[in-house]
Amino acid sequence: MAHKSALQLAYSVIEPGIVTRPTQNNPVFVLHGLFGSKRNWRTVSGILANKLQRKIINLDARNHGDSPHASEMGYHVMANDVQQMIMQVNNGSPTTLIGHSLGGRTAMTMALSSASNSIDKLVIADIAPTTSVTQLANWKTPSYIKILRSVNLDNYTSKREIEEYLVDKITDDTYRKFILMNLVYEKKKISWKINLDAINANIHNLVAIPDTKRQYDGKVLFIVGEKSTYINSDNLDDIKKFFPKYEMKVIAGAGHLLHVERPQEFTDIVMEFISQG
Repeated sequence: MAHKSALQLAYSVIEPGIVTRPTQNNPVFVLHGLFGSKRNWRTVSGILANKLQRKIINLDARNHGDSPHASEMGYHVMANDVQQMIMQVNNGSPTTLIGHSLGGRTAMTMALSSASNSIDKLVIADIAPTTSVTQLANWKTPSYIKILRSVNLDNYTSKREIEEYLVDKITDDTYRKFILMNLVYEKKKISWKINLDAINANIHNLVAIPDTKRQYDGKVLFIVGEKSTYINSDNLDDIKKFFPKYEMKVIAGAGHLLHVERPQEFTDIVMEFISQG
């Protein structure tokens, strides 16, 4: 049973657009990364739904998208949120989880807990269980949060104006546009859908999964962006320690947002893994 602190997460259901065989009842759950949302996965989930002939459930994590905001934010509570949704949507039957970045660590936390029997297969997109000293030194997320929290939205009338302000502060075009998808314009006012204050207050909880002596003995696929630094040789021992049956695939030319940058390669790799017996 899910923990009493679990939140009711917002979700969307992606059905196969072209049915070529009886659709499997067991859906695939997708967990987005930090600053992401279920919206970011619509294209990839649509491709996967057609390829796998399965429903894809895209979740919004707490403090993201259309899900509730909460002051508490760590991998245990986020894993509880996901477990509750699996119980609700899939009656607790074992299912495949795809998790990117923050969502990947949430999925790993769930796999290394008493909720592991809810997972059939695990796909982790461009994140390791831990953050090495080198990675931590080069981690830009805290500075990005500081920049975003410094923006006085009342001074702007359009998203374009805000992007112009941020262009020399968050220089990665793809990542800046990705973050700005969290801006909404409602009732003549611009606001963030993400809870920046809660993310900022809990950022220290997000650098690694909770310490545990457990192992997950199921099948796990790590998909890595060739240009990304989120998984490197420093992390491999931890991956082997927690997930002894892991596989790893690298997508050439891709960065951290590998599902956005290389959706076809990403879905081909996921399809091959999930379709294995």
